[in-house]
Amino acid sequence: MYCSAFSVIIHSITKLQKTMGHSSINVSLTYLRGAEIAELKEEDMSMV
Repeated sequence: MYCSAFSVIIHSITKLQKTMGHSSINVSLTYLRGAEIAELKEEDMSMV
């Protein structure tokens, strides 16, 4: 399971790198670190 999730993350970052025209995966990771992400609130989550 861990390996599969890791592969999906790497694939997504690589896709972002190509889409944004970043020169390396490090540039993409720096971009993601600076991206603002809204805080998830309890009312945003569905009930199970």
